[in-house]
Amino acid sequence: MLLLKLSIQPWKKFPFTYMFAACALAFLISIFSFLFWFERHLNPLIQKLRTEQVITAYLDNSIDQNNQPKIIDTIKTMLGSQVIQIKSTTQDEFLKEMQDSYPDLAQEIDALSVDKNKIIPQFISIYGYFQKQTIEKLKLVSGIELIETSKIYNPQEPEGFMTLVRFIKISLVSLFLMLCLWLILMTKFLTFAIKSSYAFLRLSGGGVFFLKIPLFLSSLWIGLLGTIISSFFWYFAITWIIPRLHFFSIHFQSFRTPSLYTILFLLVGCLGLSLVPVLFCKIPESYEKFS
Repeated sequence: MLLLKLSIQPWKKFPFTYMFAACALAFLISIFSFLFWFERHLNPLIQKLRTEQVITAYLDNSIDQNNQPKIIDTIKTMLGSQVIQIKSTTQDEFLKEMQDSYPDLAQEIDALSVDKNKIIPQFISIYGYFQKQTIEKLKLVSGIELIETSKIYNPQEPEGFMTLVRFIKISLVSLFLMLCLWLILMTKFLTFAIKSSYAFLRLSGGGVFFLKIPLFLSSLWIGLLGTIISSFFWYFAITWIIPRLHFFSIHFQSFRTPSLYTILFLLVGCLGLSLVPVLFCKIPESYEKFS
């Protein structure tokens, strides 16, 4: 009970300093963790924007429609996990779609005297995340006559998100340096704050570990208060900020809400970080060294 009272004593003398230290720790940890979460989701998004595209492989009209499944199997085997969706369109299906969407054009084609099989295409549409050499590989597939590709998104979009990633990384480094500065300042402050109770603890014959117990408890209150503030921040982030990110852009809809275990880990980290200055506090051998 005595040690508990001694740990609360600095709070009574410097209440605003301790509260400010707890708020600063909560702010740094919360913003750092949020930016880190945001940056971790941006990297897959940029990769998706750079590689996601639709490839249309036009088949030789001499190939029978029944042979299309064999070509599709060859493409799936060749591209593997790059393919998300693949769809074939036969000449009959293409003509039917044309009749539904452009009936006049379909009638003109019917009126032609040439063989329809020579002018009506059959093709395979492939959607996925493809590498640069994918097109060259597809050209080697027997039966493919022509390949067209179109990227779904504007090429400038990935570069815009890359600029955002660079800004976040600079911010993370700045926040890390601010955390280091917080640890240094708290180490000096805690050493000064324990000054009033140091002489009394020395008279009781306690060693260095015994003398650091009030420091440990005093820092623990800072961590607990910082953890509570961080909890409110993440509750606000999950219920308000992240849902609005999903509505802000269709790209952000793939961003997953942090799991409860992740948030608990960050809060425990906030609590543990508040105890780090205690490890570096130097307890002088005599009271006079405080003077």
